[in-house]
Amino acid sequence: MLRYKKFGFNREEGGIVYREWAPAAQEAQIIGDFNGWDGSNHRMEKNEFGVWGIKIPDSGGDPAIPHNSRVKFRFMQGNGVWVDRIPAWIKYATVDPASFGAPYDGVYWDPPTSERYEFKFPRPPKPNAPRIYEAHVGMSSSEPRVNSYREFADNVLPRIRANNYNTVQLMAVMEHSYYASFGYHVTNFFAVSSRSGNPEDLKYLIDKAHSLGLCVLMDVVHSHASNNVTDGLNGFDIGQSAQESYFHTGDRGYHSLWDSRLFNYANWEVLRFLLSNLRWWLEEFKFDGFRFDGVTSMLYHHHGIDMAFTGDYHEYFSEATDVDAVVYLMLANHLIHNILPDATVIAEDVSGMPGLGCPVSEGGVGFDYRLAMAIPDKWIDDLKNKGDLEWSMNEISWSLTNRRYTEKCIAYAESHDQSIVGDKTIAFILMDKEMYSGMSCLTEAPPIVDRGIALHKMIHFITMALGGEGYLNFMGNEFGHPEWIDFPREGNGWSYEMCRRQWNLVDMEHLRYKFMNAFDGAMNLLDEKYSFLASTKQIVSSTNEEEKVIVFERGDLVFVFNFHPENTYDGYKVGCDLPGKYRVALDSDALEFGGHGRVGHDVDHFTSPEGMPGVPETNFNNRPNSFKVLSPPRTCVVYCRVEEKEESDDYNDEMSLNEFLAADGIAKQEDAEEVAGQAKVGKPPLVDGDGFTIETKMEKNNRSYSIIIPTYNERLNIALIVYLIFKHLQDIEFEIIVVDDGSPDGTQEVVKQLQKVYGEDRILLRPRAKKLGLGTAYIHGLKHASGNFVVIMDADLSHHPKYLPSFIKKQLETGASIVTGTRYVKGGGVHGWNLMRKLTSRGANVLAQTLLWPGVSDLTGSFRLYKKSVLEDIISSVVSKGYVFQMEMIVRASRKGYHIEEVPITFVDRVFGSSKLGGSEIVEYLKGLAYLLVTT
Repeated sequence: MLRYKKFGFNREEGGIVYREWAPAAQEAQIIGDFNGWDGSNHRMEKNEFGVWGIKIPDSGGDPAIPHNSRVKFRFMQGNGVWVDRIPAWIKYATVDPASFGAPYDGVYWDPPTSERYEFKFPRPPKPNAPRIYEAHVGMSSSEPRVNSYREFADNVLPRIRANNYNTVQLMAVMEHSYYASFGYHVTNFFAVSSRSGNPEDLKYLIDKAHSLGLCVLMDVVHSHASNNVTDGLNGFDIGQSAQESYFHTGDRGYHSLWDSRLFNYANWEVLRFLLSNLRWWLEEFKFDGFRFDGVTSMLYHHHGIDMAFTGDYHEYFSEATDVDAVVYLMLANHLIHNILPDATVIAEDVSGMPGLGCPVSEGGVGFDYRLAMAIPDKWIDDLKNKGDLEWSMNEISWSLTNRRYTEKCIAYAESHDQSIVGDKTIAFILMDKEMYSGMSCLTEAPPIVDRGIALHKMIHFITMALGGEGYLNFMGNEFGHPEWIDFPREGNGWSYEMCRRQWNLVDMEHLRYKFMNAFDGAMNLLDEKYSFLASTKQIVSSTNEEEKVIVFERGDLVFVFNFHPENTYDGYKVGCDLPGKYRVALDSDALEFGGHGRVGHDVDHFTSPEGMPGVPETNFNNRPNSFKVLSPPRTCVVYCRVEEKEESDDYNDEMSLNEFLAADGIAKQEDAEEVAGQAKVGKPPLVDGDGFTIETKMEKNNRSYSIIIPTYNERLNIALIVYLIFKHLQDIEFEIIVVDDGSPDGTQEVVKQLQKVYGEDRILLRPRAKKLGLGTAYIHGLKHASGNFVVIMDADLSHHPKYLPSFIKKQLETGASIVTGTRYVKGGGVHGWNLMRKLTSRGANVLAQTLLWPGVSDLTGSFRLYKKSVLEDIISSVVSKGYVFQMEMIVRASRKGYHIEEVPITFVDRVFGSSKLGGSEIVEYLKGLAYLLVTT
């Protein structure tokens, strides 16, 4: 039997059964609100194993102990004194917030079906490489207070997903009476922290994360327990022997630095308790794995105190090793992976114990990853103790690569440890008081801020790219959160001011925090595209101390980091493995990331062979090929190999991650406040930027919308565009019709997965065998449209769905037959185009307006809302293709006398891929213009 279904409170036929292991108790009772805290009628019996038990029959068909009522375990000590304790297996514990210093009470938690949260979404697939967002729910509010699980789910999870993380690691989930312990002094191991809500609220959070494709790890603390007596597990220790206690006796049972109790892992009941605890969190809450805290303390009798591990194997395998704890960790990993084979389990170990990351079946301890804990120490040392020119490229490279081959590590530049009171975030170390006055984009960046943002990007990125097989970031550090963390305590007047996250800093468009946040999203997106973290190919080809440059390959990408504060290297030769043509995949100096835009992204870098094939000593930096780049100071640039001949039409091409960071302003972070409000319980009325509420008019009008999205090789875009449509049209009846022209990249498979999430009635996949053109794609989609209004838009995120409410509002207000997005009125614009393209597009529209008088400012835009009957009428007479197709549509609509309105939009060049506008397109445009001039 599962132990958590035997111990504690459980429903069994006709009543509630309560069991508790307390062999040292002389007598025992169960007390609570249900019996007026008088246990004389609810005495418990002890079996030969020291387990006390009682069955409390139902009363009148209802449980004798009401749901959400307080309970405690009362027992007599050997000296005859009765004490009250919270049951060890309690699933919920609360405290009276109005009573300062009040003890916690156990709560019987068995909600009725109507109040029990039911999971709706499956666990996401295990990522090849975890990109982890470490978060503390309580301190995630922008206000100085404790945040809730549901608020975190609705407001913070969308931010995490928008920055392309695939995993969330939740701290402080297990109940802990002392908030300032950061959740590490656990009092109730099976209970969720009640400060942020109840168990059903936590389930909502995890289910919401799964719906966004995020795996959820729990920071589990099995290395020690709170020293509290009245509300913690320590209250069951009344001086008995270690064999009858959860903890060791004497010094072995006490951690002097942590002021906490240490488990007796040799005790069978302790093993049952801890192993069942892991199963409880996996099965009841559907966590996807764990980060085990304090593993170093568990592995050794000295707990790592005053130890400087050098790698000598005698430090790991000696009498100092706690074999009982090692065996427990092996059992824990074996159990976790048996229950959930795709679980991710991470060890917080600073010692580097050999075999920690090997499977149990091979004699290892069984963890999937180990935290690379020495890396942040290296960065702190360099930042605090060395000038920029004193940084050693060899030492940085060595610190980042100092791990055993095949032992997977999670790299991080800073976590919560580096942010607690007494220390600063990396951003605050770099920029300090300048962060209070120098972060405005409206003035030139002070040199300290310019340096700080540049190094912030470089430090986090090289840590990610070279430091491990996974990456971790603590909440807020992605945008350079200033200052430090200080939980409310007596020393600060119990203030929450420094125990929150100031999301407003990154949401303000005029502040430079957005640049660090944008680069963080681009880092993660680069791995999403190229999977370099999961690649075993990692080669550092150059660490030049004089030039302050590090060059390495990860996967098939080439990374160039120039840490020099002043020197620009033009024509800088870098080695690589594969010959061919390389282009910029990511550039920290791009303007979108607060850089200076010194590196050209449209430059082709062709390789040259170096030395004799297969003879590394004759090669350049032991690499068989090389190419030359521009490397400005304090920049990092990534190069990807591209095919010599690539199609680059409106539907495919290699991604440009720097253009994506328009997506910081478009598909993801420009409207972080909107993202934060996604999927709130109760679904608030849809309101556009002018405060116009659509919901009421939708109730008065039987309106439905068909959104036609043509696709070709849009695998990387389609999921995000669908998510954004659902987010911005929560209270509107609509369907999405995806017309895919036989994409070879797997677009249709992604759409089928989306159908499983949103329903085949909401997402219709209507594929065609091959590319047949945009016009015929609209006609094909129109055949399947059931709405009385039709929206046409691109899948490449150049059209942000956040404008759809404005389209609908405009049509409702004016009764227009067509509402079209325009780039050329106040409030509209373009992002990601060079000056030549802007002039070309603007000139084309001015020319067409002069000759054709269509009555609209943007003829070639393809983001429009039509009455279905109007679209059917117009499209049947259109013969043009390509860019001219959209122009002919609007011109013919104007000639037919249809009412056309415009809504300003910001058009952004493709997020993934690049658009085509060359000489042939201009010729076709001019031909089409002449045709329309003659025929209309």
